[in-house]
This record gives sequence, structure tokens and C-alpha cells, in this order.
Amino acid sequence: MIQKAFMAGLIFGVFPELLGMLITKWNKNEHRIFLNYIYGIMIEFAVTEVFAVPLIILKKPFHILSAYWLMSCIILCMISIILNAFNIKDIFKRFIESLKKIHWTVILVVLLVLSQAFVLTRYAHIDNDDSRFVTYATIAIQQDAMYTKEYNTDAIDIVELPMRDIFSPFPMYTAIVAKHLDIHPAIVAHTIFPAILIPIAYMVFWQIAFALLEKDMVRANVFCVIISVIYMFGDFSDRFYFTHLLYRIWQGKAILANIVIPMSLLVYYECATQNRIINWISLYIMFIAGCLTSQMGILLLPICIGVLTVIYMIKYRKISYGIKSLCAVMPCLIYGFMYLLMK
Repeated sequence: MIQKAFMAGLIFGVFPELLGMLITKWNKNEHRIFLNYIYGIMIEFAVTEVFAVPLIILKKPFHILSAYWLMSCIILCMISIILNAFNIKDIFKRFIESLKKIHWTVILVVLLVLSQAFVLTRYAHIDNDDSRFVTYATIAIQQDAMYTKEYNTDAIDIVELPMRDIFSPFPMYTAIVAKHLDIHPAIVAHTIFPAILIPIAYMVFWQIAFALLEKDMVRANVFCVIISVIYMFGDFSDRFYFTHLLYRIWQGKAILANIVIPMSLLVYYECATQNRIINWISLYIMFIAGCLTSQMGILLLPICIGVLTVIYMIKYRKISYGIKSLCAVMPCLIYGFMYLLMK
């Protein structure tokens, strides 16, 4: 039990904060502790994608991916500690000081978000997609195989790899977490992920509101309250992204719609307004993370950012925005080309 708690603290606490500092170190933002966490989770996704795709194509066992992922995160965290040795204490000191000036709207936002996370964590939601997403993760742990077994009956070997899944292997991230926590992937997906990913989604919404509403914290809090209420009463269909956040957030496509795409749009806004190298590197990481979550991310993210690129190229009359956007979107282009080539 102590070991599980320790690993959970590393994967969902220490790792995200330290990994996120690799990016936020270069951003002068007064809310870095939240951005650290968002960027850190995206880097965890990106590391999974970078190692998982080639290992899956080469039909390597899952334990290699799991070891590479953990080793890479530890190395990156050590680099982050070295780079931020004099900043870590100051970041948490400012965060603690900000807690002394909490506005009542913050408490309301926290209660709404935690209540939504609690409902999905405490109560069961049965979804047919579990037969694929959770089963792939379970097979990875139990049989040490990645997409080489038929998910409907794991006794059958797959001759040809499933092209629609191998370039967006989010179940492998679920399997990595489950393996290191020594917990069944179904429990990770239905209990742990909602408690982590639903608050992250609202962190992203808050950051967007803060950036667009003239950096007014109270107005950003009110925005999150309104969004939270809309989500709670937005269950029009089981395929709508409101439902995906509150019922199906353990699935990659739900993470893409509610976290990765909104965060990518915010990062591109910072790219266009600040035009610093670190902003474009952040966007590049977002694209890799988006590729992991869903095959639709390989298509939708370039389209979304492409539209914004055209708008800002016209607004600022800078063709360099187009060149930098093309470089940032390269992961999607590479995985998309590989998909067409292998198919």
C-alpha cells in the first residue's frame, strides 16, 4: 500500500510538476504551479508516444516501454531540478501566499470541480469502449504484448497490427500507470484518471479565461463556474464532449477534446502574441501528446492550428508564423504519413 501511494505521488505529483518546470522556467507566469502540472502531464503523454509507436511497430514487449518511460521521466526530472534549483522554493512560496488571499469564487470552482470528479470516481459508468481501450492495457500487463493480441479474445495473435490504434496508443499510458502502481487498468481508468484529468481540464479552462479576460482572476473564476454548470447540464448525447469529460475522461478521445485541443489553442495564442522559442516548443509537445490520445488528434490539431496560423499571419503580416507552425505540426504529419504508408 505504501509503495502504491509512493508511486502514485511520483507519477501524478512529483513528475508533472518537475517536468512542467522544464517549460515554465522560461515563462514569467504568476500561476506557474498549475501550468507546471498541465505541461507535465502533456510531457508524460509525449514521452509515451515517442517510445510506444516504434516499439509497437517492432512488436517489442510492453515491459521495455514501461522501463523506458520511467527512466526517461526520471532523467527529465533530474534535469528540471538542476535547471530550477533556485526557483522551486520561490514557486511554492508564492503559491502558499496566494492561498491567503482566496476569493470566494475560487472555493465555488473547487467545490464544483471536485464534486464532478468525485461522482465519476465513486460511482461506476459502464462503457462499451472499455472492451477495447481497457482490454489493450490489460493485455499489455498480463501478456507483455502491445497490440499483437486480438482484444476480443486475447488467445488469438494479430497478423497485421491495427493501424487505427498503434499511432495513438493511449491504452499503453494506462498500462504504464497501472503497472507502476500495481493496480488493474480498469481501476486506473475508472477511478484514478477521473480524479486527475477532470481537474486538469478545468485548469486549462481557467488558464484560457485568465489569458483572454485581461488576466482578471475573479472573472476567470466566474467563467469556470459557468462552464462547470454548462457541463453538468450538457448531457445531450453520449458522444458530446460534455459527456466525454464527465463520463469518459479515461478515453483518449475525451482527453483530446477537453484538454489537449483547448490547451493547444492557448499555447498557440501565446506563440502568436509572445513569439518566443519556448512557446513553439510547447506547441510541438502538445502535438505529440495529441497524437497519443486519439487518431483524430493527428488530423484535428493541424486543422485547428492551421486556421489560427492563417489568421495571425494576416494580422501580423509575418510568414515566419507559418514556417514555425509547420515545424510544430511535424509530429502529426509524420505519424499521418506513416499511417498511410503502412496501411
